[in-house]
Amino acid sequence: MRTLLFAFLTLLFVQGYGQQTLEGIVVGKDGTLQNAHVQNITNKKTVVTDDTGTFSLEATINDKIRVSHEGKKDFIFIVKQQSKPIKIMLSDDQVALDEVLINEAKGEKQARKKDEDKRILSAFGYRKISGITPSDVLTSKEIERFPPNLFSLLRSMPGLRVIGYGGSAVVVLRRPTPFGALRNTTIPISWDIDGMVTQEIPTWLDVQLIDRIVLLKSPSQTNPYGTVGASGVLVINTTNVVYARERSRLQKENEARKYKEQTVTRGSVNASAPRYIQLLQEHANDEESAYAVYEEQKKFYSGLVDFYVYNFEFFRTHFDQSKKALPILMAIEESFPEDIEALRVLAYKLDEYHLFEHSRMVYRKIAKQTPDIQSIRDLANVEANIGKYRLSENIYNGLIYEIHDVAENDGIKDLLKYERNWSSKRSGETARKQVLRYEEGDDNDVEIIFEWNNQNAQFELQFIDPTRLYHSWYHTSTKAAEELNYEEVYGFSSERFSIQDLNGPWKVNLKYLGNETAFPTYLKLTVRNHKTEEEKIKVYRLSAKGINQTIAQINLGQSSLF
Repeated sequence: MRTLLFAFLTLLFVQGYGQQTLEGIVVGKDGTLQNAHVQNITNKKTVVTDDTGTFSLEATINDKIRVSHEGKKDFIFIVKQQSKPIKIMLSDDQVALDEVLINEAKGEKQARKKDEDKRILSAFGYRKISGITPSDVLTSKEIERFPPNLFSLLRSMPGLRVIGYGGSAVVVLRRPTPFGALRNTTIPISWDIDGMVTQEIPTWLDVQLIDRIVLLKSPSQTNPYGTVGASGVLVINTTNVVYARERSRLQKENEARKYKEQTVTRGSVNASAPRYIQLLQEHANDEESAYAVYEEQKKFYSGLVDFYVYNFEFFRTHFDQSKKALPILMAIEESFPEDIEALRVLAYKLDEYHLFEHSRMVYRKIAKQTPDIQSIRDLANVEANIGKYRLSENIYNGLIYEIHDVAENDGIKDLLKYERNWSSKRSGETARKQVLRYEEGDDNDVEIIFEWNNQNAQFELQFIDPTRLYHSWYHTSTKAAEELNYEEVYGFSSERFSIQDLNGPWKVNLKYLGNETAFPTYLKLTVRNHKTEEEKIKVYRLSAKGINQTIAQINLGQSSLF
């Protein structure tokens, strides 16, 4: 079957897997990078970018390329079929060299280790404590000898006395009297657990995660705690600092992530209609007159893809069942026969209205012109939408096999595997085959898939959960340079998000930041509700920049796309 699949893809896309010239430009956050090294690791050839940051290098499909520049983080990728020059953005190298210890003498290392043993992590940072006796310290190795019970550990320390058991227990210091006898104080000690001070016994603490326990008794040791530490402080450091301090940090983070910003609706963003639509509004009750206006305006606006999209929407909205609407939209193919971004807009709008037979022909045309991961994925997806599930699954399998070496970006493969499984589920395969096919993570309540026609599009997403905590995702050169590099070199412009255990409404916001070109950005949003088996598709034209706008509200009962 794999041989037949590869033959099919070869005939369909006519891919050339021989020698080619890899061309591109290397940039940093401040502009193009001169003298960046572009090395073909496979054939050992290297070139250097010129004063404009551009390069040209001989390469073969599946060659490994490294792009490097002093002070920047290297970027490595595998060569795939290229239809246009690529842009590589190198981010700053964040390695802190001053933290590296070189040729440390053995004696110095032992002395440093001994010194570290006297340092504890407390509410006041790392402190070097003097006067601590071995009996006041329990290390992880010593803790292993005791039963996994906090009170058993505390009773093993000579300087402590535990009165009672469980939540009603009291832990106090044993203090010597001037006559040598033991005098017990009934004032409980305080606790410093990974930097958080409390006076309650941490019965929730997992003993197996304790790295060290240190008992502070003398005034010189407890003085920083003030009156809270007057009766002694028991400092507990855990192996991964997951307790108190982490809980406190997460609580502060959650407060900071409480969603407070106001958003605008899509309707208010698009309130100002283009001039040609305003003219059409005067003929909203007469289809023939409106079409005459369209034909007249076409003389002036035929070079704008927006013109056809807006007119298509107008005729669908004002003249139900209009036979003129679809030909207006399909005119994009005639006006922009080789413009991939424009053809994608056409395919997205056809998908939005479930005109999959028409979008299939457009996706095939795109794939023939630009046989990259995104175009083949789009074709596999639309084949499933018209009911050709086995063909869709075979294309997905072949694509997943072809990109097995793209290990650095699992997001691409995750999306492809999920959509292949979605195709299998819709095909009605037997339960046994579905169990064999499905992988971990396919049981989410809702899947949200974003696709965009312009790979240079810059935008931010916010997902606000039922508790009003927001979760951000960035598609910008400043915060996601490496991800944008992978999209550029592999030809990929999709992202998938999953929501598990959906227990309330989620809101999706978007802020558009531009695309570095004059061509408009169109975003396709697909929401798949696995509980109701509902799928919704909405296409947005991104225009207003820097405005946080709500584009969807997701819940198990009814998902609203605006």
